[in-house]
Amino acid sequence: MFDFPATVVSLDAVPEPYRALYRDKNGSFALDPAVARLGRKPDPRVEAFAALGKSPEELAAMLAEAERVAAGEAERKGQWDTLKAQLLSRHQAEIQGRDAQIAGLRAQLGACLIDAAATAEIVAAKGVPELLMPHVRMRCEVVEENGRQVVRVLDEAGAVRLDGKGRPLAIKELVAEMRADPVFARAFDGVGTSGGGMSPAGLGGGSAGPAAFTLSRDQAKDPRAYRAARAAAEKAGLLPIIAG
Repeated sequence: MFDFPATVVSLDAVPEPYRALYRDKNGSFALDPAVARLGRKPDPRVEAFAALGKSPEELAAMLAEAERVAAGEAERKGQWDTLKAQLLSRHQAEIQGRDAQIAGLRAQLGACLIDAAATAEIVAAKGVPELLMPHVRMRCEVVEENGRQVVRVLDEAGAVRLDGKGRPLAIKELVAEMRADPVFARAFDGVGTSGGGMSPAGLGGGSAGPAAFTLSRDQAKDPRAYRAARAAAEKAGLLPIIAG
């Protein structure tokens, strides 16, 4: 084992792993004071340091380079995390946009299905679609059953109405109810009028026919407002119509 003399004339007398522990002093080389204070028995950590064969400056440079590389890796990871978050946000926005578009198309399809089914039944019952359609729309909804879009009549609570046999009420039956209703009957030919239908004077409230109770479009779209207006119209013997 090397005894670590306090001074040496030449570093050739010191094993190469320990030469970094000596300092040049007036033409000779003195043992590092920290090692000398240990009674010339270096701490195992000092021996491990010496075994590396690197000067303190070289080790400092290596540590600085390792820190630089680690910082670069962290920065690249941070950039990737940011890019990933941006891509995810954009993807979610695209999905939401498509969902909104699909919902809009479904609403349009539902309106077309209701109008087509209701118009056919109203015309078959000799009713006036322009007068009755807003009221039918308020009472109907398109639902998916067994993969198909079907029109269903709803009750006041928003549930599907059933007939006496427990089956969904058909639009034809809804139109028949409206034809028998004292108020809506005036929108059907030959029902509640003495002539072949309701004259323009009747709609306008003139002396030639019944007066009209006008609803705004917002009222017609609100079930509560519609029911209140209908009750008031029935009480007054008027026909509710939708304002243009």
